[in-house]
Amino acid sequence: LPILGRFLFRRMAEDGVAQFSFVLASVFVCAALAHSAGVEPIVGAFFAGLALNRLIPHTGVLMNRIQFTGEAIFVPFFLLSVGMLLDARVLFSGTHTWVLIGFMTGTVVVTKFLAAESTRLFLRFDKAEARVVYGLSVPQAAATLAAVMIGFDLGLFDSAVVNATIVMILVTCTLGPWVTQRYGPAVAEREAALEAQAQAGPKQ
Repeated sequence: LPILGRFLFRRMAEDGVAQFSFVLASVFVCAALAHSAGVEPIVGAFFAGLALNRLIPHTGVLMNRIQFTGEAIFVPFFLLSVGMLLDARVLFSGTHTWVLIGFMTGTVVVTKFLAAESTRLFLRFDKAEARVVYGLSVPQAAATLAAVMIGFDLGLFDSAVVNATIVMILVTCTLGPWVTQRYGPAVAEREAALEAQAQAGPKQ
């Protein structure tokens, strides 16, 4: 896929239309192949994104259209599909599901926090940078749900695990952006100040 993408991107117009169609087709084809192989389609789409990541500039018409399509179409439909998997009756059938929710959510929140804090020791990050690492890494979404759904289809997990996973996704996807939004501006301001200081240094 990277070889084909590199070949086609060199010969396509840079208006983003043909390139966007190729990216979208790649995602759908990889998702279909994953489904045919007995894997969740979202895993195939994930690998398509990894394969094409280096070929697409982070700033440009193509990336802008990909981000807009993802945020306006795919993310809302993903959340809708996740919400439809939740069985509210399981939440009120006993304490088993709530114990799983507390254990799974607590484990993710605590271990991700410890991993982010360890970056302050090994990478010499300050508190704000470590919190940004935590905010960007704590959300659990597509890959987690795909793994749980495969286990559910194989009979390894029951509906309580599926519902606990969905609640965990809700909690972590709410916590992550909040932490990032709180500590991200401090990191951005510090980086901007260092850049301005570096540019002013040679002039002095």
